[in-house]
Amino acid sequence: MNNLTRGGLSPAKITNLIKTSDVVYFMFNPYEFEISRSVTWDGSSSGGDGDSGGEKKKPAGVDTPPLTFVTGNQATISLTLHFDTQESGSPVTSLTSKLWKMTKIDTSTVNAQSEKGNPPPVAFQWGNLYFAAVITKISEKFTLFDESGIPLRCEVSLDLTEAADVASLGGTNTRRSTATSSVAPPSTTTFTQSSRLDIMAMVAGLSMRALMEKNDIDDPGSIQNGTTLLT
Repeated sequence: MNNLTRGGLSPAKITNLIKTSDVVYFMFNPYEFEISRSVTWDGSSSGGDGDSGGEKKKPAGVDTPPLTFVTGNQATISLTLHFDTQESGSPVTSLTSKLWKMTKIDTSTVNAQSEKGNPPPVAFQWGNLYFAAVITKISEKFTLFDESGIPLRCEVSLDLTEAADVASLGGTNTRRSTATSSVAPPSTTTFTQSSRLDIMAMVAGLSMRALMEKNDIDDPGSIQNGTTLLT
């Protein structure tokens, strides 16, 4: 199994910017991700000799025609995410279902006249990177099952396309508003026999060491079942 959050780093997350309580924290931070953006330039020139409709033609007699800027295009991010629920034995889809929900129309965006709506904008956050976007592609590959066929491990591929105007899609840019408090993890959590301290720290956005220091824990093996931990 890969090291959880690669040494106790704060987990990356994707937040639904319409229902900001819907947050998916990555059990395993991505090892890499790719950001790309295309820009459109045009090497044609407008026809000025009375030709039909001002059709654009390539300039004659030049090796490299001059370029005219046309438009910029949205940036995109491609992610591969890994989820694993072997410890708890619960379906791994319990962690990934929120991502699928973020690709479906949010009823709060439906226009009364047109009866059309759109899926919610989202935000990918990790460290100092904040990327407001929409999910344009998602696929989920299940790679481990229990004896009854319940999926316990999966790999999710996500393509995100930049959304410059989040408000027009019905969302709130939590990076610039006081609503960020609504996406924070709970302030306390209960330790049970099936709990793992490193996973609890990940969900709280802390390193395992920070969670232990916050609760004066010297030995993780000494935590009693039912103990309430500050996060």
